[in-house]
Amino acid sequence: MPQSTNYSQIRDQQAWELRQQVPVLSWAEIARQLSFTQESVARASARRHANRLGLVHVPNAVRSQAGRSAARQRFGVNQPNQNLNVATANFIPQNQRTFGVEIEFKTAPKHSVAQKIADALGVNHIHSFGYHANRCETCQQTIPSVDLYSQWKLERDGSVTEYRNGAEYGGEVVSPILSLDANGLEQIVKVTKAIKEAGGTVNRWCGLHIHISVKDFDNFQRANIVRLWEFQERVIERFVSKSRINNQYCARMSAQRTARTVVALENGADITTLTTKMQSLNVLPFATPKKTFEVRLHQGTLSATKINTWVNLLLAFFHNSAMTARQATDFTAPSVNPQSYLQGTQACVEVRPLLDVLAGKGLLRQRDVNYLINRADALARRN
Repeated sequence: MPQSTNYSQIRDQQAWELRQQVPVLSWAEIARQLSFTQESVARASARRHANRLGLVHVPNAVRSQAGRSAARQRFGVNQPNQNLNVATANFIPQNQRTFGVEIEFKTAPKHSVAQKIADALGVNHIHSFGYHANRCETCQQTIPSVDLYSQWKLERDGSVTEYRNGAEYGGEVVSPILSLDANGLEQIVKVTKAIKEAGGTVNRWCGLHIHISVKDFDNFQRANIVRLWEFQERVIERFVSKSRINNQYCARMSAQRTARTVVALENGADITTLTTKMQSLNVLPFATPKKTFEVRLHQGTLSATKINTWVNLLLAFFHNSAMTARQATDFTAPSVNPQSYLQGTQACVEVRPLLDVLAGKGLLRQRDVNYLINRADALARRN
């Protein structure tokens, strides 16, 4: 971790110092020299150094149309569609975007886990249900649909629940509607600790599902999330266990299905017949009152650090995808080497362009970037 942080700070300093030269180097040239993926990333890097030491920022030079065209060609970015207006950030801030988590676990008695979670959260009781039911098995209350996501709850889940002497072991812990600015990540820390204290574990049959609200995005912004997810899917897979990649519960997005879904979303048309739930990015919950997209890609885990970093990455990815709707994407084309799963040498190179874009815009914290780089490298070596 410290090595990654020091490396980032050194590059920040180099970017700032290169910009001080006379005549002033362009951000494109600085990005080229320091192997940044985008000019915006080089610019953000230099600004981080200036902010860290209280230095004066160098203003941006005015770029000619020829310069803009050359930069797009240099970084492999397509020209934006001139017939569409540039998307504006007409949606809620990233820290207020609501999300939900579904945490699958094994081995622990379902009702014991429920009580442990209640104790950890300082409440008397959380409800335990059958699969997608609304009558609590412990307090016998029938919960109105509008209240089902107002508190943490447990559900039976066919893929992980086992029966021992008439009791249920394992299940899925489902969060209420959370957000970063309402202690959402802190709640996840408490809940995962409680599951482990109750004896909960995970295995390769467990998954972690994250719902991200997309109800305030417009049609083009929602469609762009799907488009760019398929574009970057092979990179995003670097952050999860190999057992989750293209498996029956979270299949890869096919280009054909993605194209149909994108067109339907852009036109506000029905999507329920165009896709399936069992994909890495499941858009079907948008057609329900939830108005979310569900990311099903991550393996089961009871590590709050893994879950919370994954949530931060997804929020950043969704936010950036919405920001760049109707424009050229600032994500570069992935260059993923399938053999590096065995070699464990290319993961850092492959994930850094995506992370640099998100960090360069202030959408992802540097400590999350460092964690994800190290995680991708560890998974590549292990897988």
